[in-house]
Amino acid sequence: MKIIQIVVALIICLAGASAARADGPDILWGGPPGTPCGGIYSGLYTGGELGGGSMRSKVSGDLGTISGNDKGFTLGSYTGYNIQCGNALIGIESAFNYFGADNRLGNERFGPSFNSSMNWFGSLNGRVGVIADDNILLFATGGFAYATVDHKFSDPFALDGPFTRHNDETKVGWTVGGGFEIFLRDHWTFRGDAAYVDLGTDNNSFSFDSCGGPGVPCHVQAKFEDSFWVTRIGLTYLFSAVAEPLAPEYAPEYGPVK
Repeated sequence: MKIIQIVVALIICLAGASAARADGPDILWGGPPGTPCGGIYSGLYTGGELGGGSMRSKVSGDLGTISGNDKGFTLGSYTGYNIQCGNALIGIESAFNYFGADNRLGNERFGPSFNSSMNWFGSLNGRVGVIADDNILLFATGGFAYATVDHKFSDPFALDGPFTRHNDETKVGWTVGGGFEIFLRDHWTFRGDAAYVDLGTDNNSFSFDSCGGPGVPCHVQAKFEDSFWVTRIGLTYLFSAVAEPLAPEYAPEYGPVK
């Protein structure tokens, strides 16, 4: 629902800007007459980023509650579209990142243990921001995130011998964050951001052949809760960047600018 609201807002802003240009004067959406929508950060952009973060996993169920953290390296890319009107900005962005995190919960050498690992995640976010000093963008972001998470249960002392069971699936959650961009020159900006991702809960059932005696089935129920945060820096290429703010095409006092 949040993503739908963001898309509707983008459509309304685009329609308003197009109508203003079609009628003659460029009017800043929510701003003073004579100021156009457009600027350094307007339009399509793409970029790459790297950084690090920490994944937290908690497991509760038949064998009690265990939690742990694991740090990891992240590397990824993003693509988005901005609408800048004066000093205000609204946009939408899609990102895809490698993130190597492997939480080992318990000690598999001495008894049953769990494991929660992740290799990549993606997100689709809305962005809102303000431009300070004509070239610094401060923004907040939020939307939904997705990742493939591998949940594992191991028991080295099972009656049928050591075994491991996996549940590997794509999980969907939510994300919030914020950051900044600084316009460097030409079409390039330097970017820094931080994001928190919550992938919610996942109920798993791990089964093996015998428990308590031959032929007796055994099932271990476990609820996994996975979340993580990342901080990153990167470079962004703005396809439609302009070095100076756009001049209005129409001045009410003097008529159309020649």
